[in-house]
Amino acid sequence: METRVYIVRHKKTGKARMVDAPTSAAALRHVMADEYKVEVAKAREASLLTSEGVAIEDAGVKAQGSLL
Repeated sequence: METRVYIVRHKKTGKARMVDAPTSAAALRHVMADEYKVEVAKAREASLLTSEGVAIEDAGVKAQGSLL
């Protein structure tokens, strides 16, 4: 598979990283893996986070004003 170099830029800080990857999604996953971990929510954890004001976000819904 062919790759290209993507610039992945942090929206708030402007810090940029260059990643050689087959797709922009793969480049983003590579960068995000350094800072985030994804796991299935257990009911107790989800309940606790909800009580702390953490909302459930729907990844299938585009943000208002989004260009995607």
